[in-house]
Amino acid sequence: MKDILNEVPTFDTKKEVILSLGVYELRGLARVLGVKSPTTKKREELISLILEIIENNEDFTFPNNAKRGRPFKTLSSVQNILDVIATGSESEEVFTQSFSTYEDLTVFDQEMPVITMQSSDIFPCTGVLRKGKTFGYFVDSSKQRLVYISQDQIAKYELETGDFLDCAVFEINNGTKCFVKKINRINGVIAEEYRPLIYRDYVQTLPTSIEIENKIVSNGGRNVLILKNPLFMNAYLENLLSYFSKSKVVFLGINICYEDKLFVTKNRNIFSFTSDYSSRISDGYDRIIDAINFVGRMSETNEDVFFLVNDFASVLNCLDAYFQNDERQSIYGHKEKTIIIAKKLISLAKAKSNNRNVTNMLICFKDDAENEFIKNELIKISNILE
Repeated sequence: MKDILNEVPTFDTKKEVILSLGVYELRGLARVLGVKSPTTKKREELISLILEIIENNEDFTFPNNAKRGRPFKTLSSVQNILDVIATGSESEEVFTQSFSTYEDLTVFDQEMPVITMQSSDIFPCTGVLRKGKTFGYFVDSSKQRLVYISQDQIAKYELETGDFLDCAVFEINNGTKCFVKKINRINGVIAEEYRPLIYRDYVQTLPTSIEIENKIVSNGGRNVLILKNPLFMNAYLENLLSYFSKSKVVFLGINICYEDKLFVTKNRNIFSFTSDYSSRISDGYDRIIDAINFVGRMSETNEDVFFLVNDFASVLNCLDAYFQNDERQSIYGHKEKTIIIAKKLISLAKAKSNNRNVTNMLICFKDDAENEFIKNELIKISNILE
């Protein structure tokens, strides 16, 4: 690109820059240029609107309202793009997207599909909502399809990102995607009886620490259970699940064995987010994000949650594989984006404290306890059970 930027760019040069941008850059750029609702527009429409603005303003400069709203790109990246268009000069790493938070990395970015065909068949479907400005969607937990939900339904039940939905849906476009016809349950509660509890003050109902088989568990805190044998749900974990049965029990297991998956899926009191060895990497990634969003939502609404993460190292490996094309590495050897998501998961419960409604139990196997990230960012700031 630098070859075309040696002098003040013509409109054709500006157009070439715009055409080279991805949809995220285009949305961020459109937002600062004053385009209304850029997240609802497709790439071609965004390009047309941006070019129209630039063509009608040859003395193009960075607009004064550029800091308004929440661009999909970081503001510095958007400004660099604008600098290229306006002056022909390019700052370092103009088009490198930088993520600093979990929210930046997992931002809602789906386009509403155009319905070409609609099935008359209705069937059940479950998943964790990811909310946008004009509609929402979730990934079907069984068939890994996208399921869309209208803004009217979101508003009716005051839904937010992280709500676990049990719905009746119908297929569109030869079954590649689905739409919600009716919401049956929200976070395990019958939809018509559901009310968000976000304004309820949290009351500690369980003791601050509990003893199970001579192991002291920090209730409302972050716990790490170090095991020698990586296979199968053992009696100790079953006892833990039984103790916290009055809480919302959330199980995250990536690449788990058949026996463990069968155990958690048969237990109707468990909100399970699992992938097995035959699953696609993207399936595991979606399960991780859904589990984090769901536990985070339950924390906001002051629900008691017991969050059991089976084999934390497998979570790291799945995220590394998902982000394998990202060149940015952390100091721990994992991908930078992996560390952002992993830290979000860890932070859902406080370190060794009990003034919060989320109890984390992260399982690590003895061989993985020497992993630099696990050792320095997890084990050092958690209650350890061996």
